[in-house]
Amino acid sequence: MWNVLVFLLAILPILAAFFFVKKLIKTLRAPAINYAFGRKDIEVIGLFISNKKYEQAEIMLSQFNSDDLTQAIDHVALTLSEKQLKNYGENSNNTPVASLLLGAWYLHNAWKVRSNKVASELSTKQFESYIENLRLAGPLLQAAINESWLASEAHSRLIRVSMGLGYSDAVEEHYRASIKENPEHLWSYIHYSEAIQPKWGGSVEQVQNLINALPSNYLIRTTLRLKLVYDSYISDENYFNLSDDPEEVNKFVADVVGAIDAELNANPPESIQRFVLYGYMYLMTQFIDKSIQKKYKKLIGNNYSLYPFGIM
Repeated sequence: MWNVLVFLLAILPILAAFFFVKKLIKTLRAPAINYAFGRKDIEVIGLFISNKKYEQAEIMLSQFNSDDLTQAIDHVALTLSEKQLKNYGENSNNTPVASLLLGAWYLHNAWKVRSNKVASELSTKQFESYIENLRLAGPLLQAAINESWLASEAHSRLIRVSMGLGYSDAVEEHYRASIKENPEHLWSYIHYSEAIQPKWGGSVEQVQNLINALPSNYLIRTTLRLKLVYDSYISDENYFNLSDDPEEVNKFVADVVGAIDAELNANPPESIQRFVLYGYMYLMTQFIDKSIQKKYKKLIGNNYSLYPFGIM
């Protein structure tokens, strides 16, 4: 009896250290930002999946609008582990939702590996891991496109996979398929607007065509216009047919930001994706007005969206 007690007392510090290290590793691997953005219903979905209540998670996801669904999938994919999402698939007969979530996990992991580097800056090991994660993501996301309420979401993420692999024709196909299913799927436009820029093998003309073809949806038109003004400003690509005169460019940027700020004051959007718009306003106002920038920093709070901030 005493021998057992002595043994237990001896190993307690070792066990405590083990669990501390395990918890620390888990914390370091997790994103710093909670991508539920304060929504308890989105957080609950992650808890359902971690507790193997898969049917409840799918029922909740099926009740979301497209903006909420995008955020929920990102939250789950950035919060749970590859093992947890694989278990979900294995224990639910690989439902379209399970496939989509695991595909989103691999897609995010690919961009974690790549970070902000251009391909030539990656080591051989990094590049191979980046490509492998994209190739794992593709078929899983593809498995969800025949489920009508998931189709736009899956196609939207396949735009990003195709961009990473350099498949420009597939980028176009997935974009067209996504907006055919849902013409107001915000992130399809965001992903596509990134993929068709010159830095990814697209062209100024393609970007201009997109600007002219955006739907009347206020959040989509405003977010995309602001994103492309920002991208144009930092990349020196002329998406808005401006002259080379710096004063004209600065006035254009100030006018766009000022008009959007006035619109947001009058009619603040309710969608959870408003944080994408606020993020671009925060970045753009650094060039215009620091007091307005502080306002958007406050509006963002701790809700840093993947565009424009990346995984944090």
